[in-house]
Amino acid sequence: MTTPDGGPAMLPRSGEMVVFDLEWTAWEGSHSRNWSGPNEYREVIQIGAVQLDAANFNLLTVYDRLVLPIRNPVLSDYIMKLTGLTNAQMQIEGVSLKVALVEFAAFAGDRPLWCNGGDAAVLHDNCILQTIPCPIATENIGNLRPLFVQATGLPASRLVSCDLPELLGIAPALNRHTGAGDAIAIAQALATLRKKGTL
Repeated sequence: MTTPDGGPAMLPRSGEMVVFDLEWTAWEGSHSRNWSGPNEYREVIQIGAVQLDAANFNLLTVYDRLVLPIRNPVLSDYIMKLTGLTNAQMQIEGVSLKVALVEFAAFAGDRPLWCNGGDAAVLHDNCILQTIPCPIATENIGNLRPLFVQATGLPASRLVSCDLPELLGIAPALNRHTGAGDAIAIAQALATLRKKGTL
C-alpha cells in the first residue's frame, strides 16, 4: 500500500528502516522565493541517514557524507552559517553526488526509506540536474511529515526536522541543519511518539 506520492502509507512495525535528511545549497531569502533567483538550485551538499529498528526506532548506525555541488561549487555565507560547513571542508571531505548515492544506496539496502518533507523530490531533481542515474527509487520513499502532523496536531510548517525533539519536549537536537544531525533528530521524534502510542 502506498500514499498518493508513491511512498509507503504506514510505518513498519518490525525489521529495519532508514531515515535520511539532505542539506542543499541556499542563499539569504532563497527559501521564501522558492529558489527562483538567478542560478539558484537546490544542490545536495550533504546526505545524512540512520538505520533504525522499526519496532522502537532505536538507532543502529549512521551514514554521513558531504557532496560537492557543481552548479554553485562555492557555498554561500548563508548556508555555511546555517550548517557549519566550510568550503575548505567540502573540498577535503566532499565526493560527487554519483559516488555519494552509490554509498547511500548500499547503506539503505532493501530497507524502507523515509524522510521528513520534500527530500525525496530534491534527490530526484539532483539526479536530473546532473544527468546521472539514481540508484534509489525515490518514488518509493515515504514522507513522515503527514504522519507527524497527525501525531502532534501541529502544522506541517512547524515540523522542521531539527526542531522536532524540542517540540516534543525532549532535549534540543545537536548538530542542527546537518544531514546526520537532523536524521537523528527525526529518529528521536519517532521513538518518542511511538512510546506515547501516537505512531
